[in-house]
Amino acid sequence: MLKTNTLLILVLLSTILEAKTIQFFRPNYNNMTLSITEEAIDYLKEIHSLIPVTVIGPRKSGKSFLLNSLTKTSGFELGHGSLPQTKGIEFLKKKIYNKEHEVIYFDTEGLSSNPLGFDKNIVLFGLMGSSHLIINVRNELLFNDVLSLSLMSQLAQYYHQHHISSFHFPILTWVVEDYNQIMKMNEHDLLFNHFLKEKDNPDNESLITEYNEIIQTIKQLFPVQRLFVIPEPIDDHYQFTNLDNIKYDILNQQYRNKIEELKQWIFTSEPFKLHEIVTGEQYGNYAKNFINELMKEKISPLVSHIAEYFGESLLKEVLDKYNQRMGAIILPADLDYIQEKKELYANESLSLFDKQMYGLDTLLSTQSLRTKLINSINESFQLYIFSNEQKSHSFNSGVMEESLMIIKDKSKSVAVTMKDVVLNHYQKYSVGPTKQYYFKLLKRQLDLITDDMRWDVLISVLLCFFIAFLIMKFTRMNFCKSLTLSIIAFAILTLFMIFSVWQLSILDTIKLLFFAVTGLSQSQILIILTCFCCLVIFSIF
Repeated sequence: MLKTNTLLILVLLSTILEAKTIQFFRPNYNNMTLSITEEAIDYLKEIHSLIPVTVIGPRKSGKSFLLNSLTKTSGFELGHGSLPQTKGIEFLKKKIYNKEHEVIYFDTEGLSSNPLGFDKNIVLFGLMGSSHLIINVRNELLFNDVLSLSLMSQLAQYYHQHHISSFHFPILTWVVEDYNQIMKMNEHDLLFNHFLKEKDNPDNESLITEYNEIIQTIKQLFPVQRLFVIPEPIDDHYQFTNLDNIKYDILNQQYRNKIEELKQWIFTSEPFKLHEIVTGEQYGNYAKNFINELMKEKISPLVSHIAEYFGESLLKEVLDKYNQRMGAIILPADLDYIQEKKELYANESLSLFDKQMYGLDTLLSTQSLRTKLINSINESFQLYIFSNEQKSHSFNSGVMEESLMIIKDKSKSVAVTMKDVVLNHYQKYSVGPTKQYYFKLLKRQLDLITDDMRWDVLISVLLCFFIAFLIMKFTRMNFCKSLTLSIIAFAILTLFMIFSVWQLSILDTIKLLFFAVTGLSQSQILIILTCFCCLVIFSIF
């Protein structure tokens, strides 16, 4: 028995907790202000992404009961008196998910329910803070119901006229609580041929003109809209005065089917976006920041404030696209190529930014945002330059090593003749800002091999002079003959080495001799001339 009672208590407590509502915007009728509650902010912080669904409509139109039916709870209190039960805006503290996104249902204070109410603020919130906006009426869409949407119509029209494509308008759904089943038309025809039908105005009455303009704007600016005619929830008319005690399961099947159809339609909504999907914390900050602008009940300050959000998020979006395109460049690359791509992508990014921000220059300093974008692009470019240089060092170092592998295990003489081949290979495959640095480094290493060959030439010449000296000393042959004989002997020996040992072609031989002779340093030439003069003097004396 104790366990049974405990279980019942736990079930009761969980039901109470599940059905709790949280005040989102709390009204203060003394100073006519709306303020967001800290409880709402704290709750939203835990949400990764959300689909806000806002229900607006006249008082006593059944908004709270509709939301209770959609959420299968009794969390939204129903009013029975003449005054509205819902004050400001509130939502249900219940986890309802559509895929990975949490669905938040906002109940609002009835329009025209209080002379001190916040009708325009509520309508604007429904438009600018929702992924799905439901306009709920009872039996008929009245003339005053349409006029109450004038500010929403003006704001939506303003955004479209100024080509502010960044703004994501919510899906618009009309719900008619048709308890008396007075309408038997098809819902689509009923919406566009009855509820949203323009009225004749032969006398050009201003209110009818405004009504027709609102109807035209709503048709044009909300291509995604739908009508749901909701039947009576119960068959026993005497229970209408006690709807808050009726459980969802005992509502008639036709009503529940229509509610389920509406719920599935709501679940087609996208999560709330400001250029990109926002988190619950971002949504809370967004609502908190523009609540003061909502209180001004004017379009221009609100648009200006929201334009700042669009500008900042657009800047981030454009910069991300620029970085994505720059990131597709394969590094290392030549600086001229990177600079060319940077100019191309930067100009495209600025053009996209200017196009999206068209019409907002009168609302905020778009130039400051544009300057910020340019600075961000330049900063990003400097990072690419640094990264390119780093990768160029690594890449060209490898190319240099690869080029030197061509003459690996080759003799010095062969390596000298292949100097151009090695350099051409490096020039062909090296790339980036460090290309010249490693080219000079490679050339210096090849020059060391050439220098070795030049010292070989010097030693050979000196050896030739020494042989000539020995010939003169021991054979008494004159200077010219002994020098000629030594040169011939040295030449024969060299040719033997070239063709039999080194196996060089005639062209390579010429190249080798050219590198060796023309590359002699001044000190080497001075040594040769000194030895030659000594040999001449010795031959004379």
